[in-house]
Amino acid sequence: MFLGIDTSIGTALALLSKGGEVLYEVQSSDTRAHAEVIGVFIEQALEVADSHTASTGENLRGVVIGMGPGPFTGLRIGIAAGRALAFGRGIPYFGVCSHDAMADLGKVGTDVRRREHAVSHYDTSGVRIFGPTLIQNTELAEDVHKLSEISAINLARLGGYLAENSEQNILTPFYLRDADAVPQLKKEGGA
Repeated sequence: MFLGIDTSIGTALALLSKGGEVLYEVQSSDTRAHAEVIGVFIEQALEVADSHTASTGENLRGVVIGMGPGPFTGLRIGIAAGRALAFGRGIPYFGVCSHDAMADLGKVGTDVRRREHAVSHYDTSGVRIFGPTLIQNTELAEDVHKLSEISAINLARLGGYLAENSEQNILTPFYLRDADAVPQLKKEGGA
């Protein structure tokens, strides 16, 4: 079993059996409630995983985490939750560009606020050939699929591939702009 988690837009989780059966799936489109729902979603997914393990002997093999692009806070919540779950269960976690879960659409974009979209392009075999990069909304091509959600099912499906091809594991989030909060320098001679 693999658990897919993405918080680059809303909050999405999916649990898939080794054979690809969807055992659990949940999605919240609220882009500002990641912290409120992620714990509940993970708890529900783990109940299903434990029940599946008890009936089939199949264990949770890994957590696949969408690493963005997306707004900083939402991404950090999903990444931290996924890593903590993997660490607590003693299983690996795998990071993947969130857009990769939607590669079959060809050209995809996610609203990252401030009148910008993060955009990635894929060839017909699903290989990313461009991006993710920031594009002003006014420059966004009409053929870009503007995503309102990321498929956690597709993320979880990538788990088996990532487990066999660890060099594809992305451990750094896709933050496409600098942080808003920066430390202030102390003035000389003052506090």
